[in-house]
Amino acid sequence: MKRDFCETFNLLCRQDPEFYRNGAVNSAAVSRAVGIAQATIHRMLEGQSSEPRAGNAKKLCTYFKVTREQLVGDAPIPGIDGNLEEVFLAQANPRLAAAFRRLKDSPLADQEAVLAVIEGLELRRSPR
Repeated sequence: MKRDFCETFNLLCRQDPEFYRNGAVNSAAVSRAVGIAQATIHRMLEGQSSEPRAGNAKKLCTYFKVTREQLVGDAPIPGIDGNLEEVFLAQANPRLAAAFRRLKDSPLADQEAVLAVIEGLELRRSPR
């Protein structure tokens, strides 16, 4: 697992509903919360900054509760790595992602029932 800082920063921002709305990261909201100039945040999100300066890295690590190694993509981040499918689902359909999280904690019989419904929908849509 190796990703660059820009990809990691975008993933971290997309985890926060205050930062990620309508399919885009709001750099002004990130700037206010983290304490880094909006123009700098924008450059980071767009990949124009390959790695943050020490002071900005410290602010980002503190805010997102990650290590510098995690921030620059050299180490996995619990809650993101291993759960990328859930991250992308949340971006595509937040209500579906919330239902998925609730379902994970449901009894196995409930999980099987939901799976049967989904499989039934897939059968109805498949060409005959």
